[in-house]
Amino acid sequence: MLRRISWLWPSRPRFPEGELVPWSGIGFVGVTCMLALIAILASAGHASTQHWQAVIVLAGLAALTPLFTVYGPQFTVYDTAAVFVVAAACLASPTVAALVGIPACLIDAVRRRVSVVSFAHNSAAIALSAFVTSLLAHASSSLPPALRAIVLVLAISSYALTITGCDALFGYFARGTARLDLPPAILAAEGALASLGVGFATLVDADPWRAVFALAPLLFIHRLQHLPALQEEAATDAKTGLLNMRCFEREFEQLCARAQDRELPLSLLLVDLDHLREINNRFGHLAGDVVIAAVARLIDAHLRPGDRAGRFGGEEFVVAIPNISPADAQAVGARLRAAVASSLFRGEEPAFTCRATISIGVAHLPDDATTPRELLHAADLALLAAKARGRNRVVEYAKIEADESLELPPQLSGLA
Repeated sequence: MLRRISWLWPSRPRFPEGELVPWSGIGFVGVTCMLALIAILASAGHASTQHWQAVIVLAGLAALTPLFTVYGPQFTVYDTAAVFVVAAACLASPTVAALVGIPACLIDAVRRRVSVVSFAHNSAAIALSAFVTSLLAHASSSLPPALRAIVLVLAISSYALTITGCDALFGYFARGTARLDLPPAILAAEGALASLGVGFATLVDADPWRAVFALAPLLFIHRLQHLPALQEEAATDAKTGLLNMRCFEREFEQLCARAQDRELPLSLLLVDLDHLREINNRFGHLAGDVVIAAVARLIDAHLRPGDRAGRFGGEEFVVAIPNISPADAQAVGARLRAAVASSLFRGEEPAFTCRATISIGVAHLPDDATTPRELLHAADLALLAAKARGRNRVVEYAKIEADESLELPPQLSGLA
């Protein structure tokens, strides 16, 4: 009986990386699929066959775009499907437009071997985006030229916001991304491609053969879509995904200058993974890399959108938190220390399970320093004090002089 029930109840799907899709992600995708299905069925009686040949061609062109997809950081995907989906939304009824992008999602799912949850999300997101865009585009057809242009801008914006918003929510609920935000660069890219879709639909409606010449610039746009991934690669540390030190220093200097100009506080946390050598000696250096990457993800999960975190080097990290009181910054460090200490770190290649702790030094601007370099030095001294006190603790620079037991003996200056 139990076997029969387990056969009827399918197991939870997994991402290609092997991780189970969380229930929150499954629930979110279920809601978006339900909304897309309701929208399609509710307007199915108003579906039209106008421009059906052009719509079929547009669906085919959209289906080819996954073959030229550019993959960016944090599961971001760049392609030109929006051009053809929005063009179809302008020409076809909302019901038909909602179906145009699904073949592209299917080809992408087969090509990348994504989970069924990811395929369902992509299909529902593009269907909802095309549906709303088509509603607004057709509502503008009977308006005066000026008002029509405004409504078309709203249609373009709705496509960019819907598709990007759905992806951001999917990343938050299913992928476990730390922050729920809409990257301006991705919004701008989707909006630009949607604008091309409106122009492409106008050409198709006026003279389909002239529309063919509009495909050439898409090749150039495809090359430009590599830029965000290249910029991210140049700015981040490959092992942890945090900012590399060169990029962090640039951001840190800007944050310090802004804080001083506006007379706002800024705190710096210097984080060190305790006893990494013991993990390496026991499980191997690959296991140490897994722990370093996992700690980096925990750090990122505790940051606000305006905060900056980087890999200082080896097993050390640095976090800049603008516009925060010293007490709140200390609390952030305490929560981060507790999160790491309570985590169980696992790996498969090699197979291992271990625990780890971190030591954190905290310094504040302008209380402890007046320049970025002085602030970093103050945080470094506080970190040395935390390690000298036995590790797995948070120490503020101001407490070093206030508490004689935290003063650093000269022989401990090389512990970093």
